[in-house]
Amino acid sequence: MSSQMLLHDTHDSLKYKYLLRIPTCPRHMYINIEDIHSSGKEMSGKFCCLLAAVRCVKLTKLIKTKIGKEAFLKEIIVMDKTNPTLVVRIWDKELSERAAQWIPKKTILSFSNLYLEWNVFKKSMTAVVSNKTIITEDPITNEANDLKNYANTHLTGLSTKLNINIPNLSTITDIMTCKRVLVKSNEISRQFTAVLYAIVSKFNIDGLSPLVLTKWQVILLF
Repeated sequence: MSSQMLLHDTHDSLKYKYLLRIPTCPRHMYINIEDIHSSGKEMSGKFCCLLAAVRCVKLTKLIKTKIGKEAFLKEIIVMDKTNPTLVVRIWDKELSERAAQWIPKKTILSFSNLYLEWNVFKKSMTAVVSNKTIITEDPITNEANDLKNYANTHLTGLSTKLNINIPNLSTITDIMTCKRVLVKSNEISRQFTAVLYAIVSKFNIDGLSPLVLTKWQVILLF
């Protein structure tokens, strides 16, 4: 048996454009971002299906690889109802240009065959768009609509939280280490404050962080 692909010879192609928004991954195969992170390194090197909302689109970077070759890198941060952060890396220039049009809180993505890996530098799981990955933008499903509504509510609420409940500085007496801050942030869901004596080793101005509030020239609130 043989097969062939031919150009559609009529002018009704727009009628079929909606097919681009039908995800290639069955909904029962989607996994949660929280499951990816909680697995530690167990899922590193595996492929997955993921339904996520775009939370942040970073600028495209031109970097040199380990072998000295220049490559374009676009990083986006996606979220779902279980976890607000998963970094997805895109190395393809054309797809990077397409990703630059994605809108935080509004664009929903369905990933099929998304590659997962442990990022030594970030010390967390990240995802990579490979040549096997299929991305469906704004899929026509109830789950995608629910996630879009959740993303709008969550990110709006997050923005509000970043501007309220800053206590009187004289009332902050707890002194913590960086390790203790991370441990406590996983133990409780409410806001807390502490005095932290530390050196800033990295400051990412491109991304979003729900953990840090800044009051310039006075204090950093974690």
